[in-house]
Order: sequence, then structure tokens, then C-alpha cells
Amino acid sequence: MKLVLYRDDLVSSQAAKAFLVKHGVEFEEVNVSTPEGVIRLRKRTQQNRVPAFEIKKSHSVHVVTGFDDFSRNVLTEELKLKEQTSQQTLESF
Repeated sequence: MKLVLYRDDLVSSQAAKAFLVKHGVEFEEVNVSTPEGVIRLRKRTQQNRVPAFEIKKSHSVHVVTGFDDFSRNVLTEELKLKEQTSQQTLESF
């Protein structure tokens, strides 16, 4: 499996990168602030939204865009990451 993170310099992209680093996920990083990065983003994902994750498996390519609760859940499942329960989550019950 190969993971590509398409990002810019906004907070959501920084949070997406931190999420991957925190979980020890190896990934290629493409900065869409460059003309080459934008072209690659549009060609591979058919979208302009960042952050975007391109998950390449032997049998498929899955694209996840944005970095909200839904996209984090999809990434956790696709990358087979262990979910970590935060103290804030425990306090909300």
C-alpha cells in the first residue's frame, strides 16, 4: 500500500500530516502550493479539495478528501490504524 498526502499550508493540512506522523504511517507528501502539485492533485483525485489522501492498494485506489471526523474514520479503517480514545471523548460520556 502507498499513501500520498496532497496538502497546502492551512491548519487542516497540518493536522492531517500530524495525524499520519502520530500513527507512524509512511506517506509521500505533495504540496499543492506549487503548480506541479496542483496539476498532480487534479489529475489523481479529480478534485481541488485539500487535504486529500490517495490510498493506493494492489487492487484499487481510494481517495479521501478533507480532514473531518468522517475522513479520519475512513482513514483509520483504510489504513487499519488502532483508534485511540482521548480523555475528552471519555469525559463526554
